[in-house]
Amino acid sequence: MQVTEAGVKYFRGKNNIFVVYLEDGSEVTSRILSDQLEVSLQNAHARVKAYMLTGDETELYKKIYSRRNTVKKAQPIQSDKHYAEGDIKQIFCPMWRLVMKTI
Repeated sequence: MQVTEAGVKYFRGKNNIFVVYLEDGSEVTSRILSDQLEVSLQNAHARVKAYMLTGDETELYKKIYSRRNTVKKAQPIQSDKHYAEGDIKQIFCPMWRLVMKTI
């Protein structure tokens, strides 16, 4: 049995599967966690590895599809590149360029 820096006890079971002991004494593997939370096996394995690093059990059983708080990126300002009456932006219009090439 090994202990991580966060104080989580674990060992590698059959076929090198991580078996993690929780604070209440129960054992958890990625397969068991996948079945309990109905998430993919890869997601469950990532949660087990994150739990081994941090020791935070709430992250192990967090809500499915919950996202971290992120800063929303500013939306780019859309510029109008189409020809308007009295405007000289005609050269930026791809259709106008095509017409001028064929003339």
